[in-house]
Amino acid sequence: MSSIDSLRGIEQAVVNLQQQIDDLAQSDLDPTQKMMKMQNLYLQMQQVMQMEQQIYQAISTIMKARHDSATTAIRNIR
Repeated sequence: MSSIDSLRGIEQAVVNLQQQIDDLAQSDLDPTQKMMKMQNLYLQMQQVMQMEQQIYQAISTIMKARHDSATTAIRNIR
């Protein structure tokens, strides 16, 4: 799976979690149950966002390495 596909999957996961949070906020559950489920959803959201950050960091590292290689090649031509 490519990084772009991973990001699309993460985007969909965020949308799904937001919908679940909205649905839970409107539900008639016991406040204690609602709070526990809400905490679980927020934890899932945090995990998804952490995965997204790791993907962006990996892409950034790769792009920096490519840039540094190109810069070195240009300097060696001079």
